[in-house]
Amino acid sequence: MAAKRKKTEDVGINMTPMIDIVFQLITFFLLVSQFASAEIDRAIVLPELDPKESRAVDIKPPVKLVLNLMAVEKGNENDRKMLDYIKAGSLNVTEEAARRGESNPLKVLGEIMDAQKKLAEAKDTKLVVILRAHKTLQWGSVHEVMMTAAARQLQEINLAAPLGDMGLKQRRQQQD
Repeated sequence: MAAKRKKTEDVGINMTPMIDIVFQLITFFLLVSQFASAEIDRAIVLPELDPKESRAVDIKPPVKLVLNLMAVEKGNENDRKMLDYIKAGSLNVTEEAARRGESNPLKVLGEIMDAQKKLAEAKDTKLVVILRAHKTLQWGSVHEVMMTAAARQLQEINLAAPLGDMGLKQRRQQQD
């Protein structure tokens, strides 16, 4: 005799408890949420902008003076710490000082800073000095240039430097 097989029924998921929980959560969040309109203090009256009196703010970009301080590339370790030349933009200040017969290139650099400061004042903006120094250059040379800028009452001096291993590691961590 052949054995009778029982019919198997498809087992389904009962969605009724799930729907009940979802509706309870919706009701809960609607009851406990605070609306932004309820947080407004109606007693505070904000000023209204009069279009006749409003004017555009004229923001003028600063005049930038980029100074590159280069150390001696060849020679022993002490030579590579010494200042070789100063460039203000594309002008080699050290060569310009030699051409003028001036022994101190910082004097010529001071004249360039004065001219750039006058240009910034004529444009009704400020002068920003960006100082880039070679990594082997001794601090004394950088300090002399900074003191030359300070003597001209230049208040914004930015130092640019390579990131190095630690800076590259931090940059990678920020990107992740």
